[in-house]
Amino acid sequence: MEHSYVFWLGDFNYRINETIENIKGLCGKQEYSALWPHDQLLQSQKEGKCFVNFHEGDLKFPPTYKYNPGTNEWDTDSGKYRKPAWTDRVLWQVTEERKNTVQMESYTSQQSYLASDHRPVGATLVVDLNDSISSMEDPISWKLDLMSLPWYGNEDGLSVYVVKNYKTYSWDWIGLYRVGFQHVFDYEMYEWAVGDGDEYGENGCAVLFDCLPEEAGHYVMCYYSYKLDCIISVSDPFEILPPRDEDKDPVEVQVEQPTEDV
Repeated sequence: MEHSYVFWLGDFNYRINETIENIKGLCGKQEYSALWPHDQLLQSQKEGKCFVNFHEGDLKFPPTYKYNPGTNEWDTDSGKYRKPAWTDRVLWQVTEERKNTVQMESYTSQQSYLASDHRPVGATLVVDLNDSISSMEDPISWKLDLMSLPWYGNEDGLSVYVVKNYKTYSWDWIGLYRVGFQHVFDYEMYEWAVGDGDEYGENGCAVLFDCLPEEAGHYVMCYYSYKLDCIISVSDPFEILPPRDEDKDPVEVQVEQPTEDV
C-alpha cells in the first residue's frame, strides 16, 4: 500500500442487497445505476469499512455472477437461485502526489465467455507517468568503478553502492542478473544487502559475490527492497568475462580402454 499506484482486481464476492426479483427486473431494463446504492462493496466503501480511497469505474454492465455455465441465464442449476451480483471488480488507488494521473478508458464484462458461472471483467486504464518519472531519484548509486572490474567467471566480485533517500531493511538483497532478465527471481545469484553502515567510503556499502557465473556476458546488479516487495534500483550493464584458464573447472574425460581381439 506504500506504492504510488495500487491496482486490485479479482472475484471480491460482494453481493447486492436487494431482492432477486428487483435485481433481475432492473437488469432486464439495463437500469444498472438503480442498483449501485445497494451494492455491498460501494456501501462498505462509503462507510469507510474497506478499500478506502480506492477508485472504480461505473458499473454500466450486467452483474457478472451467477449464471448457468454455457448460457446467459441467471442461476437455476445450483438449486440455490443465487442473486445476480457484481462480484468481479477492478479497483485502483493513487497517492496524493500522483492524483489525476490515472484515466479509465473502459470497464466492462465479456458476456460472450460462457464457460464459467462468472463473466470476465476487463478494464483499460491509462497511466500518465511523465511527471512522476522525471521527479524520481534512484535510491541506489552503484559505484561500478569500484567493483574491481573486470570480473571473471569463477572468481569473486566486489559490488559497492551508496544508499540515499531510502531506509534499508535487514531482508533487502542484491541480485546479479543477466541483461534481459524477465522476473525478479531470474537472478544468477544474490547476496544479502548491507545495512545503513558506512562500510566503504562515504555512506557506502560493499557486498562480495563468491564464485561468479562461468557463462560470459553482460549483467546488471539489482537492489531488492523487502518492504516494498520489488526491485528499486538497477545498475548499468557490465561484463563478466570467461574464467581465466587457471580458474576453469576441470573437464572430466573418459578414455575407453582398447579391447584385445579374441
